[in-house]
Formats: sequence, structure tokens, C-alpha cells
Amino acid sequence: MGRRVTLADVASAAGVSTATVSYVLNDLPGHSIPEGTRVRVRDAARDLGYTRSSAARTLARGRSDIVLLLVPELPLGHVLVGIMEGLTRGCARLGLQLLARLPLPGEDLERLCREIMPAAVIVLLDPDPRPLARIRALGVPVTQWGAGPSAPGEMCIRDRTEATELASTKFRNPEWTA
Repeated sequence: MGRRVTLADVASAAGVSTATVSYVLNDLPGHSIPEGTRVRVRDAARDLGYTRSSAARTLARGRSDIVLLLVPELPLGHVLVGIMEGLTRGCARLGLQLLARLPLPGEDLERLCREIMPAAVIVLLDPDPRPLARIRALGVPVTQWGAGPSAPGEMCIRDRTEATELASTKFRNPEWTA
């Protein structure tokens, strides 16, 4: 397997600077880049097989595109599968990745969140509220299954419809996705 295609590779192929490639591929406002240049950059990126680096995006934005779903150690019934399906589809529409995780006894969830800096945490179990408070203190929104919102702007989810609603609308909020 070859090395990863970089912005510099795309810039070289398109005959522009890496800054121009970044402006075009990230569709950043406030930059007057001619349409012909935009087309050249997009074509070069496509031809080279360029994909965004989630690590670089996480560093630049201070959060990842991961929505961390903490699931209980229970059999996967149709309700839980439906919720996970709704969240997965809703997240995917917004360019977010749902990561389901079974928390281990005594696991430091705050440390896990500091490491991956998720866009949000959804809790499908009734954990100790202390780590959730510390996760919120990191600026990570936390939503709990079946419980009323425990912080301003949060909501609860009880079924597939509410899961899809959460992923499709709440994550569009700039506070969650900026």
C-alpha cells in the first residue's frame, strides 16, 4: 500500500498552493477562488484519491467526527438495534461516525473522551453521573437514554425516531459540529 495522498500532493497536481487546496476542499467562505481553479483542485483530489485526514481535522477543530455511543452489556434486542441504526444513519448524513463502546468496569470515560474528543456522547445505560459531569466539563455534549435532559440543550432518546431526530437535527447545531 502506498503512502497517504496529502494536500501538498493535490496542490502540486493542481498547480496551486496548499492553502488554496484547503480553502477549496473545505469550502471555506471569504476566499475568492476562480471556479476554474476550484474545478482543477477537486479534479486533482479525485484523481489522486485524496481523503481528508480525520486526525488533522480533529487537531484543527478540537473535536473529532465521532459520536461515542456507550451501550450497556445487554443482548442486542430490536429496540437497541433500531436506535443504533437511526443514530448511524443520522450521523452518516452529517459526516459523523457513530462509535459504539461497551464501557468496562472502572474505565476512565473522561480520559477516553480527552483522547478521542468526540462530537458528542450518547449514553444508553445508567452510569455514575460523576464521569458524565467531567465529560461535559470538556465541552462534550452528553445525551442520556430515557432520562430527561440533564444539562441545558440536551435531550433524551427512547426509540429509533428520536435517535434519528437527534442525529439529524441536533448535530447540525453549530455548538455540536463547529
